[in-house]
Amino acid sequence: MASKTTLGVLALTGALTLGMCASATAGASSSSNGAFLAARTVTVDDASFASARATPSGAATSEIQIISEVPSSSSETYVPRDDASQTESTWLQLGDTENYVAAVVRGNKITVTYHLNYEEMATVVWVGTFEAGQGDYSWTSVGDRRTMDSNPLASSESEKEFAVRDGMLTFSLTFRGETRTVQLTKFEG
Repeated sequence: MASKTTLGVLALTGALTLGMCASATAGASSSSNGAFLAARTVTVDDASFASARATPSGAATSEIQIISEVPSSSSETYVPRDDASQTESTWLQLGDTENYVAAVVRGNKITVTYHLNYEEMATVVWVGTFEAGQGDYSWTSVGDRRTMDSNPLASSESEKEFAVRDGMLTFSLTFRGETRTVQLTKFEG
């Protein structure tokens, strides 16, 4: 029997094929459809939580590339780290797998997203500056208003305080009128 990841990728391939056929029948050209696929990341919703990216390799086909897999046991991969100075990192809220907060750092930018219903819906809640440091430190992130203004559930704040303490990324998050402190653990994958 094929692994769940393989089955998820096969299901994703089928969904992409159906999506390409539907777009083609709606009058989309294969070149514009290819550009759409190249810029899109699709998450397979199976027990292995495999992520895949569709990349056009020809006029009528797509390649599927596995980017990462999140194991079912959080102790295998979610390891707190004291050093947050890497320029690319992913931080995840542990505990509730149905609704959770994630943060992605790329260079000097941090993007915080709120994931609902097992990633069926994800919305941007903060995009702003990131300052790397060593050990425990904090910084004031300046928000990217242009990006956040185009996301209806994004923060209306112009600045947000972030801190790294004991290997955890901590900040406050206001959602639907309630403010809470969020702690994220650095994902080591």
